[in-house]
Formats: sequence, structure tokens, C-alpha cells
Amino acid sequence: MPSSMQALDVGDVQRICSGQSIPDASIALKELIENALDACATQIVIRFEEYGKTTIEVLDNGTGIPSENHATLAQKNHTSKIALFEDIKTVQSFGFRGEALSSICQLALELTICTKTAQDAMGTLLKYDSCGKLLEKSSKARGMGTTVTPLPVRCRDFHRNIKKYYSKALKVIQTYALISTNVKFIASNRMGTRQQIVLSTECTVDTDRFRAMKITIASVFGMKFLKTLVPFQLNATSTHEKRTYGYISQIGMGAGRSDSDRQFLYINGRPIDAPKLTKAIHEVWRQFEMRQYAAYVIDFQVPSEDLDLNVTPDKRTVFFRHENEIIETLKTQLIEIYEPAKRIYTVQPLLTKEKTPACSQTTSVIEKEVVVGSPETRKKDLQPNSVTPQESGDAFETVFAQMCPRKRAKFRQDQPSPKKMYTSEIVSGWTLSSLRDARNRFFREEVFLGKRLSDKGPILQEEGISDELLHRVFQKNDFERMEIIGQFNLGFIIAKYDEKDLFIIDQHASDEKFRYESLQRSTVLHHQPLVRPLSLQLTTTEEMIILDHLQVFQKNGFTFEMDAQAQSNKLRLLSLPLSKETQFGIEDLRELISLLQDYPSNIESLRLSKVASILASRACRSSVMIGTALSKAEMTRIVHKLTGLEQPWNCPHGRPTMRHLFDIAALE
Repeated sequence: MPSSMQALDVGDVQRICSGQSIPDASIALKELIENALDACATQIVIRFEEYGKTTIEVLDNGTGIPSENHATLAQKNHTSKIALFEDIKTVQSFGFRGEALSSICQLALELTICTKTAQDAMGTLLKYDSCGKLLEKSSKARGMGTTVTPLPVRCRDFHRNIKKYYSKALKVIQTYALISTNVKFIASNRMGTRQQIVLSTECTVDTDRFRAMKITIASVFGMKFLKTLVPFQLNATSTHEKRTYGYISQIGMGAGRSDSDRQFLYINGRPIDAPKLTKAIHEVWRQFEMRQYAAYVIDFQVPSEDLDLNVTPDKRTVFFRHENEIIETLKTQLIEIYEPAKRIYTVQPLLTKEKTPACSQTTSVIEKEVVVGSPETRKKDLQPNSVTPQESGDAFETVFAQMCPRKRAKFRQDQPSPKKMYTSEIVSGWTLSSLRDARNRFFREEVFLGKRLSDKGPILQEEGISDELLHRVFQKNDFERMEIIGQFNLGFIIAKYDEKDLFIIDQHASDEKFRYESLQRSTVLHHQPLVRPLSLQLTTTEEMIILDHLQVFQKNGFTFEMDAQAQSNKLRLLSLPLSKETQFGIEDLRELISLLQDYPSNIESLRLSKVASILASRACRSSVMIGTALSKAEMTRIVHKLTGLEQPWNCPHGRPTMRHLFDIAALE
């Protein structure tokens, strides 16, 4: 090792700098896809052999590379996209730095390119060495476009982590396929003689960007994933903004993801990493959904002169003007989408044949029971469900798993002399057999629709299926308009809405949510004074959060005093929350500070996780239980009380309060 400073060899400098531009094979693939898109390709084919261990090849049908550019094609800082630095402000292409192919050459044993323009009679095969110097040039038959084949030199690391790099490469392809709706992407992997298509999209020429993106999302991730998304649009509110469009996860059962692996942000069709935008979406999402992560594909249309793309070599970090204004508009629009005054229910069968759990019973014969009117005073022969609500998961799935052909239904009405009537009738005009027929018919229709969507034709245009037929938008105040039909299985309320939709409502979950929100509003935790004040080691920002929200902390059981003479750590803790069920400490104080920092717009309903768990448990124990017979007045009261709740759609433990049963008109 030299003891004095000296200049590095030119070749070493190039290898070091190329590593900054192209750190791994997935970034090399990204650059090649961007080159194809800049060449106006309408079809891009990516071929892997042995997950890329042998070959990675990118083919396109773009404009090709003119012969005068062949010699300098892989030279560093050679580009046809800009002539001056000022041109960056108006550049529309993905590439402009003149580093991609040069860096790929530095990290490859060799680089082979076959290209043909519209003016060329034959294609040209070009071979470059690791310094980007053109070694060979020969003629080769090829249609218009370009084929690029780099051979990675970092073989040991690449082979050891081949599956990891392959997964990253597929993520890159998905990223560009989702936004490039006018380009057909095909990705395949060959293992020996067996070739597998891993991704295929359609070239969608549609002026409606929403419809085009919808088709592409279905092609990349499938129709099941698409059904969990809702359209998102951000119209221009000033001269600084253009239209923003995309899709984002809806709130509800089955929506969202367990990981943040499907979050795609773009600016003018360019994939970006935007931590502030991501955080803004996450903050709003967490106000309505605490378990899952939002999935989204959103493209922000921003004037080119307001962007700075030349921040990092991969150009995924972008600076743009009026960022705070766009973020605030974004959050406002998302809150309007997720505002809990409405809920979207999918019109589909409650159960599918593949997912129907095995029927289980606690006695030799379980009788199905629908109650209309006041409850009987004597004990029922039906044994209540022995599973507690917390253990039962989705109670709707559990109870309808028991809807087997051999089971009997018991129907009771108000009578002076109560007696059992074993029949399949639920209410006038409805039978269990008709319910099953409707369920099966909807199942067949859904399978047919899913098959058409997987055929990758002009899906939505061909079918002409309206979202209105597949979904029901249900407002909170619609609970007051529901007509109570009766009680099913001593646990569920059957209600009709708007003369065409039948809903099933979980009586326990609904009453539990009402009591939980009441406790949230009214409960003030008792204080437990400390033996002596505790000096808190807080940052200035954390102290400001406490001082700005003292009432919130007092409501949650924390009180403070302030030492005005102290230079730092001015706040001292006087008391902690007191509860028989659990103990609280400094970590809970820090949790509340973090919640106030992350969700400043949702202050009134913020609760510590321990407190929320306590209130949920209290609400559960005091609620109407499954197995309790209810009068029609009691059922009406439970349903109508949902109107006044902030979020009546799920109980505190996450179970849905209501499910769409079926469309009544479908039985006619």
C-alpha cells in the first residue's frame, strides 16, 4: 500500500465509477430496457438462460442505432440525448448521461449488440471489449431494432446469489411494464430445453390511461390483485401541477398487502424513489388500515422544467419544485378516497367451492336458525358456538361453512305458543336452496370472468362490464335505510337494502365496534403518580410534540412538569397511566410521541396500543354475544347505531361487521 497520495490508473478509475452506475445485473437490465423505450420500441423481449447465469438478452423493435454511432456507442460520456447541460431541464428520454453502455462494458467480459435501422439493408453485429472499444463489426440478418447481450464478469458473486438477482431483475421488468402500457413486454427463462414465460403484457393503444393501466396491472399481477385496487386521480390545482393518475389499494377485507413489495411511483412515466411521497401515502393509509401495507401504481405528471433528474446515476432520486404542495394535495385526495363514510362491497358469492372449509359441528346434528321478531323465553335446543369471537376469525366464513345440504334450518316467528318448525324457509320467498343456487350461479359467473381476464385480450372493453355491477358503494347513513329481515343462527342479522341487495351483519362485531368507539371517546385513564418526578431524555422535537398536545397525553394518563431553568431535558414525568389489566412505562410514552408525529391529523382517536387492546377487550365482553336471541327492535338498534360511528366496517379485532350476501335481482 503506497504511503503517499498518487493518481489512480485510468482503467481502475473507470471500473470504480462504473460500479457506481451499474452496481448489479438488475440495474444493467434497467438501463437496457430504458434504451429500448427511448428507441420507441413497441415490443421488448427479455430472455434469461439459467436465471441469467448463462445469458441475459434484451431485444426490441425500436428505431435501431445509426451506423455513425457504432464506434462511440459504448464510450463514456457519449450521448445523443443532450448537447449542453441546460438540455437536462427539458430532456424527455430516460437516458442522457452517456454512461450506461460504457459501465456495462466495464463490468462484462464482452458486450454484443445486433442492430438495424429502417435505412439499413442488413443488420449489424457489434462486439465491444471491457473498455467500450469496438472490436468487431459484421453483417447479420435482423429486423429493425436492437439486441443487446452482456456477459457479467462478477461470476462468483452473481452465481452465488443468482436467485436474488433474478428476483430483482423481474421486479425491474414489472416496474417498467406497469407504466409502459403502449409496449408489449415478454420475459422468459430457459432451463436446458425448457423455456418458461414469466411475464407477458399486451401493447394497449388506448387514450384512456386508467383503462390502459388497468389492463396492464391485470396482465402483470392478475385480476385478483386488480380487484383490490381503486382508481386514483389528482387533478391540477395550480399551474404547477398536471394530472396524476393510477391505482391504489382500497380499504377492507382482503385489500392491502402483507409487505410493501407492490408500491410503484413514477414521475412522467419514469420510475422514482420518493420517500416523502411514500411517507405521505403511508400516513394516510395507516389512519384507516393498521395491519396491511398499501399497494399502488401512481404516475405524477410534472412539467419537465420543474424536475431535476441528474441527482443519482440511476436517476431514481428526483428533486422537483412545489413538492410540499403536491404532497398536501395528495394526502387530501387520499383521505377523500378512504373517508370512512362509504364502503365498497364486492358483489360476489360469500363462499367459493375451493375455499369452503370442512363442516364442523359440536353435536351430532346442528340446526340452522333464523329468528324474526321477539325471542322465545325458553332455552334453545341449538348449542351455541363454542368458539369465542376473538378466536373465530371471520365469523361469516365460519357460519356459512356449516351450510351443508344435510343440515336443517329452524324458523321461528312471534307466536303465543312457541313451537319448532323445521323447514328450509328463512323468510317469505327465500329458501336455503335458492341461496345456494344463487351462490353457485355467481361462482360460475366469476370463474368465467376470471378466465376472460386471464386471456389477455382487450379485457374490459370486450366484456363491457361495469364497475357498478361488480361493486356496491355503501354509505354510513345507509345503515338507517336497511330493512331488518331477521336473525340467522343466533349470531347474524339479515337485512335488505334498497330492495335489491341482501346483507348479513355480525351482531357481536357491530355492537362491539359501537361500544369500542364510545369507550375511545369517553375513557380517560387514571394517573399513577411517581414517587419522584422522572427527568426525560428527549429531543427538542419530542418536547415540542408533548407541549403541543398536552391534553392528548393527559387523556392517556401522562402528566408532566416543566423546568424552565434547565438548558435541556426541560420536561419531567409526574405520572403514568394506571390500569388493572396492564402496566405502562416510558416505552409507552415514546410510542404516543411517535404516533403524534406520524399521524398529526388523527389526534382525537389516537390511543396507545395497550390502551386500544384494553378498550377492545372491554367492548367485547360487554357486547351482544353470538348465541343471543334478539328482538326485531334490538336488531334494528344495533344496525342503526352503526351510522354514527367513525369506521363501522370492522370490529376492533379486525373482523368485518357486514358482508354482501347476494343481489336479490339475480334470483328473479
